[in-house]
Amino acid sequence: MNCKGTILEIQRDAVIVLTEDCRFVHVKKYPNMFIGQQINISARKHFEKLKNKKILSALSAIVAATIFLIFFLSPANTSIDTYAYVDLDMNYSLSLIINRNGQVVSLQANDDKTAALIKDMDFKNKNINEVLLSLLEKEKKDENSDNSKVLLISTSLQSDFFQNDKEIEKEQEHLRNLMDSLKNSVTTKDSQEKTIKVIYSTAANKEIASDLRISMFRYYAYTKLKTINPSITLEEVKEKSEEELLDLLENSSLPKENTSNNEKDNTTKEETTNDNNKPKDKSSDKADHDSKDKSDKQSQDISPKPSKETERKSWQLNTNYSLGTEISFEGINYKCIHSHTSCEGWEPPVAPSLWQRILSNEEEGQWFTNVYYSLDTIVIYNKEKYKCIQAHRSHTGWEPPNASALWKKVN
Repeated sequence: MNCKGTILEIQRDAVIVLTEDCRFVHVKKYPNMFIGQQINISARKHFEKLKNKKILSALSAIVAATIFLIFFLSPANTSIDTYAYVDLDMNYSLSLIINRNGQVVSLQANDDKTAALIKDMDFKNKNINEVLLSLLEKEKKDENSDNSKVLLISTSLQSDFFQNDKEIEKEQEHLRNLMDSLKNSVTTKDSQEKTIKVIYSTAANKEIASDLRISMFRYYAYTKLKTINPSITLEEVKEKSEEELLDLLENSSLPKENTSNNEKDNTTKEETTNDNNKPKDKSSDKADHDSKDKSDKQSQDISPKPSKETERKSWQLNTNYSLGTEISFEGINYKCIHSHTSCEGWEPPVAPSLWQRILSNEEEGQWFTNVYYSLDTIVIYNKEKYKCIQAHRSHTGWEPPNASALWKKVN
């Protein structure tokens, strides 16, 4: 005898299913399973009942009552809760909102080409896996499409989760499970080989990206490439294909450390060359040797005290960061302003809702991203003086000349 159930949670090797008779069971995990999916459970298959029956009985009653209220008393409410934002770049550009079950709440085209593609699509209350596979099928049939071999997925939890340090890690893992399921669906069902890249962004970046009319991935690429090449413009990033963007991100490197090393090497080389061209002065050599011996002896007697700069550890992926933790990233210091587990896309320079830059004494009075500027703060940007007229945390794209609502030029 078979029974039906709804997948509530996806774990490493199993899924938790709520059966029709309101029991919670563990079922073996199979590819392409997703939260909210209805599955048939065979009585011949082994599955394990969850422990603590008293708690689960009460929980079952609550869940059953909730499901009854949702599906029978207010069916319209099944698709209005905003859980996460998902942007898709695949030769077409779309922005979606999904609920916690992975169902699509809304879908918006970011350009005219995409608007024509989704014109007749029925996506309401469908799982994002189904919607994406339908889009890929339509892309194949579209004569004007070049069938991009790259699929860029950028996603962020809704802003409320970033205000709750206790919930963000749990929901971050839940969102990761949804995206893993999405990737598996494409990999399994799509006959064409695609390079799939997922970036986890923040609600703050989603807001900025929407204002700039680009996806979270393109905003992420813009901020990263801006640190590598300050002359790159937003329009250039908008015009690049998915393949070009991915290639730039993977093959470009930040010049900061390399430049300093090169300068050091060049300086050493120039000094050696100049020394070789000069006639040797034995008295000078002896004085230098005595000075070096004296310096070495002093350095042995007096051990240097560790500075706060050396105490800061470098930012790492997949690491739990608690509120107030200070780290170093690419030579710049940051302070954690919301507890979270780090992941790609949440690097300090591109996650202002998670990290705040710590300015050194030399940097005070200048404009930087990821810095909280209070009202009436005066900064220098490109040799021009600006006064803060609205307290805010700075982002790429909010430079004083481009943000008249935040900064006022002063003499």
